[in-house]
Amino acid sequence: MLFHLGLDDTDNGTKGGCTTHLGYLLVRDFGLKGIKVVDFPRLLRLNPNIPWKTRGNGAVGISVLSEDTEGVLDLVDARVRETAEKFNSKPAYVLLDEGQRHTVYVGVRNAVTSFIELETARFLAEKAGCLVSPNPGPGLVGALYAASNLLTDCDHTYELIAYRKSDNIGKARFVSRESVQRMDRIWFRSTFSNLDGNRVLITPHGPDPVLYGIRGENPADLVLAMNTLKTEEAAGWMVYLTNQATDAHYRRTYLDKLRLWDSVELSLTVASGSRRFAGGGVILPLTDGRFRIYAIFYPETGFMREVAIELAAGDKVKVMGGFADPFQPAINVEKMVVNLLVPRYRKRNPKCDSCGRTLESEGGGRFRCLKCGLKGIVKNHLLVIKNARVTPGLYIPPIRYFRHLMKPPRRLGREKSSRTFLNAKYTLFR
Repeated sequence: MLFHLGLDDTDNGTKGGCTTHLGYLLVRDFGLKGIKVVDFPRLLRLNPNIPWKTRGNGAVGISVLSEDTEGVLDLVDARVRETAEKFNSKPAYVLLDEGQRHTVYVGVRNAVTSFIELETARFLAEKAGCLVSPNPGPGLVGALYAASNLLTDCDHTYELIAYRKSDNIGKARFVSRESVQRMDRIWFRSTFSNLDGNRVLITPHGPDPVLYGIRGENPADLVLAMNTLKTEEAAGWMVYLTNQATDAHYRRTYLDKLRLWDSVELSLTVASGSRRFAGGGVILPLTDGRFRIYAIFYPETGFMREVAIELAAGDKVKVMGGFADPFQPAINVEKMVVNLLVPRYRKRNPKCDSCGRTLESEGGGRFRCLKCGLKGIVKNHLLVIKNARVTPGLYIPPIRYFRHLMKPPRRLGREKSSRTFLNAKYTLFR
């Protein structure tokens, strides 16, 4: 029988742990117990704007073939309890059959763009009749989403995650920068987000057991890319199927349909010039003609913030990010597309009708010609179109500040529309 397992909230931001590591341990356990893991394990990122979730807000899904439901559940429960005690976390897990998966997915498919209440998730789990961990917390939403979303009808990527030996956890990671740079040169077309300048992006910095993660377009190239790295010895690795780097969290919508913590894409008009606020950020008022919202550009957005400063009333833009405050509506901008710039004008003094020299202003609309000596000439200023300092196009922050779901430039044109669920034994782990 085909079952879909979902896991979330197994880690602790200060004490460590990692839901993907638990997924790796379970795949290994299933193999030792003769439980067949099919298709790729899934790393699903949910709405990154939920304030109490981690920056990554990730959950793990694993599909297995087994006639021993109790055996699968006992294995999962034992690992989850061990993890909860070790890291003082409140994990959630669910086990769905194929029929239950369809019922659940209809209710949680928007978890990547919106906020879904815990009570809604509990109702869905009860309605579907799926097996759920005792007293699950908010992680139930992620567990249901990861169990029910097989990533078969949307863009997707892969990530090979290598894990540290237990003796090394808590110590400084060793991943050679030169080897990462070499890997990036060799596998430029099939991997992404490896570097930002000379800064290595494949290694985390916390107390979790992840050594590095290589993200890319297909699993075979990730394994080959891994073999070019020079690092400390890994305890093991596994390839995950993911929704990372797909922009899946942006929902096209309108100002009158915004809900708190939504991840959105809005096409709007600049209402007036920007202003700075304490800390170096920029606020840009935008409007749809009826309502107004403030676009917030923090210093981390880099050049995108400087572009926002140059925008003027009437410019047409598309902004993508998280809806932050319903009382003073604001969107924390992650990406921006400048679609149309209104003409910019500057005043220029007119020329003398007699000699053609540019006149000097005397104020009050009166001018004089220093060459001819004529004074009291009444003329209007000339309005001359000047070049805007920005041009239409896509503007993004530095790659190091990208959230997991944000699509990097290297992926543009490489999007996928679907894939086939592989009802075959999974082998890409060690």
